[in-house]
Amino acid sequence: MTINHHSKVPPGTEIFTGPRGALYYMRNGKRVYLSDNQPKKREGYKPPIRGAFARYLANQLSSPSPLENSRDQH
Repeated sequence: MTINHHSKVPPGTEIFTGPRGALYYMRNGKRVYLSDNQPKKREGYKPPIRGAFARYLANQLSSPSPLENSRDQH
């Protein structure tokens, strides 16, 4: 479901009211619902502290890259 802020509606767009009172407009044959809330900015990615995926990430960061190994051989 696509949600857009009401300030970003293109001018001249027809706004419809759904059966439960939701406001929406049509874009490419699909409904885009209108909201009063601004979209929240996403925080940066926080990797997990524990678990198998955390161990995998730690190993990826600690191992030398393949490019560095190929430079040492020549």
